Amino acid sequence: MTQTQSAFESALADFEKDLKPEEKQSFQYTKIEDVKLAILEMQKDQERTNTMRNLNRIQPFLMAMEEFSRIIEVFLNASPFVCYIWGPLKFLLQVRSSPYLILRMRSSFSIKRRLEEIMVEIGLRDVRMTASKFADSFEKLLDAYRQIGEHIPLLSQYSQLFEGSEDIRKLLRLIFTDILEFHRKALKFFSRPDFKSRFGKILERLDSHKKLLSEQAWLHAHVNYQADSQGLQTYFQDYSKVHDQIKHHIEQYEEDRIRLEEREEERARKKKKSVLDWIAGDESDQGHDAKCTIRESCPGSGNWILKHEKIENWRDAQTPKFSTAWLNGKPGAGDPVRNNSVSVFKGLLRQSLEQCPELLPYCDEKRNGELTLNTPKVVKDLLKIFSDFVPKQYVIIDGLDECDDLTERKEIMTFMNQLVKDSDARAPGSLRVLFVSQIFNDIKRELSAASIEITLRPEDNQGDIQRYVQQEVEELRIKYVLDKEQANHVRERTCFRADGMFLFAVLVMKNLKTQPTKGDFLYEISENRFPDDLKKAYERILSSLKRNLPPKLWKIATQLLGWMICAKRPLKWHEIQGAISIDPEAQTIFEPENILRVDISELCGSLVQLLPGDRIDHVKNSEYVRAISVECDLTVLCLQYLAFQCFVEENEAELLNYARRGHFVLQDYAVAKWYHHVETLLLYGKKLFEEESGDQLKLPELEQALDDFAETYESDLPDGETLPDAQTREDCEPFRVHEAFYAYLLPIWDHVLKHRSGAFENRNTVSLKTLGNSLERNRKILEASAQQKDLRKLYGKKLFKCPKLTCYYFHEGFADAKSRDQHLKKHERPFICQIPDCSYAEFGFVTNKDLDKHMRTFHEEECDPEESFSSSSKKTTEKTRYICEVCSAKFTRNINLRSHQRAHKGERPFPCPQCGKAFTRLSDRKRHEKIHDRHR
Repeated sequence: MTQTQSAFESALADFEKDLKPEEKQSFQYTKIEDVKLAILEMQKDQERTNTMRNLNRIQPFLMAMEEFSRIIEVFLNASPFVCYIWGPLKFLLQVRSSPYLILRMRSSFSIKRRLEEIMVEIGLRDVRMTASKFADSFEKLLDAYRQIGEHIPLLSQYSQLFEGSEDIRKLLRLIFTDILEFHRKALKFFSRPDFKSRFGKILERLDSHKKLLSEQAWLHAHVNYQADSQGLQTYFQDYSKVHDQIKHHIEQYEEDRIRLEEREEERARKKKKSVLDWIAGDESDQGHDAKCTIRESCPGSGNWILKHEKIENWRDAQTPKFSTAWLNGKPGAGDPVRNNSVSVFKGLLRQSLEQCPELLPYCDEKRNGELTLNTPKVVKDLLKIFSDFVPKQYVIIDGLDECDDLTERKEIMTFMNQLVKDSDARAPGSLRVLFVSQIFNDIKRELSAASIEITLRPEDNQGDIQRYVQQEVEELRIKYVLDKEQANHVRERTCFRADGMFLFAVLVMKNLKTQPTKGDFLYEISENRFPDDLKKAYERILSSLKRNLPPKLWKIATQLLGWMICAKRPLKWHEIQGAISIDPEAQTIFEPENILRVDISELCGSLVQLLPGDRIDHVKNSEYVRAISVECDLTVLCLQYLAFQCFVEENEAELLNYARRGHFVLQDYAVAKWYHHVETLLLYGKKLFEEESGDQLKLPELEQALDDFAETYESDLPDGETLPDAQTREDCEPFRVHEAFYAYLLPIWDHVLKHRSGAFENRNTVSLKTLGNSLERNRKILEASAQQKDLRKLYGKKLFKCPKLTCYYFHEGFADAKSRDQHLKKHERPFICQIPDCSYAEFGFVTNKDLDKHMRTFHEEECDPEESFSSSSKKTTEKTRYICEVCSAKFTRNINLRSHQRAHKGERPFPCPQCGKAFTRLSDRKRHEKIHDRHR
């Protein structure tokens, strides 16, 4: 085997790695005669349907490849290689030529299936759709092959070069590699936006091969003449130069390929990150990773479900009885999670994209410059595309019963059931969904008829519970020096009372592991103390914390749990530390005597967990928190904090001093959420200060906080002479009996309502001008000192924040100014959707045309049908008057139509003055002439 032949086989092996088995089987036996026959059938089909496409454009490519085939057959005995040029060529021409071709093809089912997948790639999910997209795609394909043909030399004229030089034959491998790369990209990305740039690089490389061959042919002729006249010595000297030149060309070729691949990988990595950020909005998978880490300590958990007869059929059968399964059980069989339909769909989309990166361009197109994906229609459209594209998918949706309300649950079930139904109609079993939830009536009604139902029995996961408890009890035995009887007592009682609830076992074990002494441990496992259900398990953890913590720490623990449950967004750990250390009377934060010196796990035990990114995961069970009381505390905290001197001070040196002392730690939360807490108090109404609740004791604190806040921002609030709106008076009416509280509350709430009634862009800013200016000033102080370790320790690493109040990055921020400024450009969109609660209103649109498109797509019922019709008709008749009778393409100028029609007829009135090659368009000939210019 020659070195060149080995290189060909290596190039082909790289290409085959991306092929599916049915593609490889189809391609490896394709010949040039098959391609010509396919083209002839296409021409007949197009003539019959009056959709001629001038397939003669592909002739230069066919001629170049036929000569290429003959050359490598002679010199390499390598005819099988050429099949992988003809096979993809035939396949692409067939799939791009007509949307109806698939229905008539005499190929195998597997190839038909792949053709349908390609249709999904170019955005056509229904073979009955209009042929316009196919026509555009087919034109691009023909033009691409035309350009490739122009950039590949006719190799027969260089046969003597190939015969006499192994080095020259290496160029054949480079040409072969570039053609395979074109087909690889075309099969995946032909209609995608980034294909043009990748295709252009291939043309550049082919052109460099052609130029080198031309130069070597001239040199070869010159060398022969030198050999005849001056002898062999000069010949070998010149040949040495040829060898070096070819070697340099190949080395440069490989370097260029590597650089291009690295750039493409980096670009793909950045695009993937931006799309994943758009889908997720936050680092939502960190909590999942933390849960996976916990479960690693108990390998094999849950394997029993895979052996269940119904699950085996759902998972393994070629065509399952039902493609949907429902696994149900009692509370505590798994971890509690709060879900809504959009978050569930986004989670599925994110995981699907990780498994199928080929569909990244579709997600990128749908992004349309937006920062976060919140529109249900867009999420569903993308999931439909993924469902159609991926041959087989398994989806598990856990915690269905943990959705916020019934409508969210129904939305998830209805959409996923329809997705399964559509997939089964296309290919039974291609999409299989497993729902996991408690038995609720609405879920049962929706899933029972269309799914396999598996009810989780206590004995099903008893083995998992036993293995987990055995492992934990062994640690307890060592820690508390337990005898065999004591250890068995704990293990048996925990497993028996768990009754199939894994969460119960986890809570019991974690509570026992936190006991400070053996005496406390023995007390917890006593007959009267050991919990017998999930509710008692929670109570034991709280009572154990209360018993073991000093009164002051217990008060802080309950305060922290209440804050985490009632906060309007998840609080970071450094924000909680700052809030705990606030002294409202002295207006200080992070004073040494007030800083929390214990870990949160010591305060809240197994109810909380500190995650990467300074985030906190906690048990979302509000049964043991008095929400009204906590809301009063959070309202007082925000209002008092915003009245601190650091929001009034203007001296830069003093502000820097405040920054170093941690005074700005809670400003992002308080500025954005203070009025949300005030609103929550209003919603409680008369319940807020009922005597039996004990919360009337908080009335003086609230009055003082409202008074301090109103005094600080007096210039921004309505004065005493301004009559509050009727809605303001109605909302505040339940508090009229508390005169001072009512008097302070009225102007503040009136201000909030008036600010909310404005345009979205106005609502997206800080309502109080004084406070907004203070926030901007304080943030600049932090940004200027962002590299100081002390500040990063107090405030985190992301100190460059977005000024838009409702944006996720208002509080999350960026690590540097460049990233923040790049993000801000996405907000600079002046055309705003005025439909209430539209998620796109947060960002707006660059042009009015984009806004119109958004309105027609998402708010069709809000558009004026008559206006839309008239404007659309006017645009068509006035701006695209010239229509092609063959393919219905529209043009604004008659000259463009005539040029287009010549392509259908095969007319080429513009010949090249140097080589005689003719072209349909003058611009094509001018582009061709540049090839000659480069060889001069």
